Amino acid sequence: MLFIREKHGLKIHVSAVRFRPQPCCHCHVERSETSLSRPLVFRSKGSEILRFAQNDTYEMVWTRREKMKYDWREAGEEWSAPWGSSAAQWTGTIFPRIRDFLPTGTILEIAPGFGRWTHYLKDYCQQLWAVDRSSECIEACRRRFASDSHVRCYLNDGRSLSMIPDGAVDFVFSFDSFVHPDREIVEAYLRELGTKLKIGGKGFIHHSNFGEYVNTTRERLPEALAKPLIKLKLLDWAHHRNPSMSADLFRALCAQHGLHCITQELVNWRGRRLIDCLSLFERSESAPQNPTKIIRNPNFMREAVRIRRQWRQTGA
Repeated sequence: MLFIREKHGLKIHVSAVRFRPQPCCHCHVERSETSLSRPLVFRSKGSEILRFAQNDTYEMVWTRREKMKYDWREAGEEWSAPWGSSAAQWTGTIFPRIRDFLPTGTILEIAPGFGRWTHYLKDYCQQLWAVDRSSECIEACRRRFASDSHVRCYLNDGRSLSMIPDGAVDFVFSFDSFVHPDREIVEAYLRELGTKLKIGGKGFIHHSNFGEYVNTTRERLPEALAKPLIKLKLLDWAHHRNPSMSADLFRALCAQHGLHCITQELVNWRGRRLIDCLSLFERSESAPQNPTKIIRNPNFMREAVRIRRQWRQTGA
């Protein structure tokens, strides 16, 4: 018999619970509390919209056509909360992982949002192309980087890169966005990158690894049981990571489109499970000589806490 450990006098015997399917992507989801550690409340909303309202400052909306709306009042800074700021996250977490490939000639950033990482990337290249499916984001980036003549911002359809010349990109970057789209969208972009990257060009994409966990007992727990366990912090939740993508699948899709994953770092995100992956890949004409280096890093969020503490101590 499988049971979940006792906390606050509560002991749950999972084997005694009747499992049922999780809510599908055709329902309405809202948060009833502002704390990110508290559970979601599901309500029927027909088949068109899935709403994620994570706190009082922002929300996401997906329709069946995968259109997404977002409240950008904090310009994406809320996603860097575990680090204390985007500057701390860039300096302590992101830049150390890509510094070997910068500076470079041309950088392509996919889904820049309001330019949180564009702000730093633009100083490490001769030309930067930022591509996003959101007109709101592209307009915000055009305003923010209006004085940077080497930064160009393009609106796309959320899956193609027709505005980018073939073989023109030295380095492609995306962080915080690819954790949400499904396999079809991710594969569409990788297919494009198989021609847009120069031979030997590198890519660094932060994407979902939630597919590794979709068939686990935890994901089959009924909502009525999962909610109090999340509230007690006995279970973490998926942070809207897409269940159709995993590190293994991303690596396989890369191989299908002339890309080779050099390293894949599987990391946790505000929880214990390694639901995210940081994949570093390259475009190569020949068969890869070395296997992909897989790193399982359950201390990614501890790294964020350490960086936040250091930045506070230095007054940065």
